[in-house]
Amino acid sequence: MLDFQDEEKVVTGRSRRRTLLPLDSVALPSEAPAANEATQERLALLTYAKQNKDTKDVDCNTAANDISVHGHDNSSDVTVTTPSVVHVSEVERDEEVEDYSNLKHKINWKQCDPNENNEKNIPEFRGYISGRDNALQPVEYFRQFFDRELLTLICKESNRYALQCDPSKPLSLTVEELEVFLGICIYMSIVKMTSHRRYWTSDANLRAVIDYMSCARWEKIKSCIHFADNSQCPAKGTPEYDKLYKVKPLLNHLNSKYNMIPMDKNVCVDEQMIPYKGTRGPRYYIKGKPNPWGFKVWTLADNHGIVHNFEVCVGSTPKVDGFPDLKSSANTVCKLASIIPTHKNHRLYMDNLFSTIPLYFEMYKRGILCMGTVRTNRLSGLRMIPDKDLKAKGKSAFVEYDGKVETCPESVRVVRWNDSNLCTIMSTMGSAQPVTNIPRWDKSVSTTEKTQVNCPALIKHYNANMGGVDKMDALIAFYRMFFRSKKWYHRIFFHFADLSICNAWLLYRRDIQALDARAKYLNLHDFKLVLSSCLRMQDKPLSGKRRGRPSSASVDERLVEKKQKGHNTKPIPPKPVREDQIGHFPINVPKRGRCKNPSCKSSPVTWCLKCQVYLCSTSEKRCFLEFHGVQYDLKDLPQ
Repeated sequence: MLDFQDEEKVVTGRSRRRTLLPLDSVALPSEAPAANEATQERLALLTYAKQNKDTKDVDCNTAANDISVHGHDNSSDVTVTTPSVVHVSEVERDEEVEDYSNLKHKINWKQCDPNENNEKNIPEFRGYISGRDNALQPVEYFRQFFDRELLTLICKESNRYALQCDPSKPLSLTVEELEVFLGICIYMSIVKMTSHRRYWTSDANLRAVIDYMSCARWEKIKSCIHFADNSQCPAKGTPEYDKLYKVKPLLNHLNSKYNMIPMDKNVCVDEQMIPYKGTRGPRYYIKGKPNPWGFKVWTLADNHGIVHNFEVCVGSTPKVDGFPDLKSSANTVCKLASIIPTHKNHRLYMDNLFSTIPLYFEMYKRGILCMGTVRTNRLSGLRMIPDKDLKAKGKSAFVEYDGKVETCPESVRVVRWNDSNLCTIMSTMGSAQPVTNIPRWDKSVSTTEKTQVNCPALIKHYNANMGGVDKMDALIAFYRMFFRSKKWYHRIFFHFADLSICNAWLLYRRDIQALDARAKYLNLHDFKLVLSSCLRMQDKPLSGKRRGRPSSASVDERLVEKKQKGHNTKPIPPKPVREDQIGHFPINVPKRGRCKNPSCKSSPVTWCLKCQVYLCSTSEKRCFLEFHGVQYDLKDLPQ
């Protein structure tokens, strides 16, 4: 008898999701010839394979319900008649993938009576977002995505690429210098000029750029920046070939970081466009977009714009592991939604490019509720009233349908609404009730004021939560890093650098508001300025930096109080830069100036070489130490 532990020898390449049945003993008929031990073992093997639907290396003649087992070595041929019934365990039945090919014959549609109460409540969200005890510094949020591991990888591959181009001209890029490069790029995205070389002109006099890197060095780093080894790139036409090979390590790293962000209850799937008009790379053209030419990115984001998952489009999306094959557009949603926690009643919104009935039912099985616009040709078996009849009922008229499938306990609701044009929306959560009023322009009623029209509840929920990806696009477009380059992957790198900054700002704002809803926070412009200063100066000598420790907020609180009183204050470096304790040298200058320590009104001659502010440094006043967060005890000082 074959032992159950030898199942790997019997069945190779099986799916791990299927439950294997134990081996049953096989009794030979009395009239069968005597079988030796090898034949008995092969017979048990065949029964095992038959029970588990695996007939590899076994000859099964199921038409005559006869099973022929051919012995090996010294075994004789034995023919045994067995029933052709195959028993499937209950566990296996539950894990079988549902067939949606004949779905139109399984859905029972009915029209909901508008005079009856057909309201369906939305299930309560079961997840939560754990908040922080205090908000981090802007640079710390950014370094959650562009951490030292990623920066080290970029430095390694960029140095390798420079040597491959010209062994006599090594790049010698370090992590600290790469941070300075990114800080300058962020500053350039805020202060726009017609050419990047104008930032180094004497007329512009931009000390935030000139003092930290030369123009030639910035151009050299930009031209050599790389993320993968070109010598290891698979040849085109081979199964291992990947169109995104040059940026795959970067995308995988950032995607893994985005996946770990705590997720809100409302998320949406939509496409992003990375502007690019070159001729290389997997570019697309989408008519009607603000940037029709470029790289297309499928994105999963919450209703505030925080991105949790993305996938750069390089063609149709194949079947996703753990999901049935629902065709390319629905497979894209399955791939993005695979990181959503199951059975927490997350609400997933999408447009008519992705919405299909099989997708909605498959997501409902995983505890994910779906809502989105839908194309009428995807509503299998539903015969709606003609469009002209719905328009004849007047503006804001709607009709609602309910579809039920035996294999799913939840029904799907379809609402067709007559607004400026006919709109069809489908959902597994909520219904058209309760109907609310929204303002609309109607020239037949008034040309100066908006009129109130009826709006189904599904439309209101969809409009309130669908625009997360569009919000992220708007934030990126405010201060986009745009540098001309012949290398297509540069555009992808700078786009995801912008996306990481916007993600960091949204997380910073969420933490601030969670601690105190009335607290003030930096807007995106100031957030990027502080981030740029930290990357250029923090933990670095006068030409570059490392990471510092958290600092006291006493100096900043007094500076804010001073600004509220109406005093003009010179901008000072951010807290991480002031307290990194690197390169802060006091020197005496001929001209006096007002001390920048908020509690002091003196006019010293001591000047901080790095912060470029006046600070007292005498036996009576030690503003220099207090401003830079240095803790000291008077007893330790010489008397």
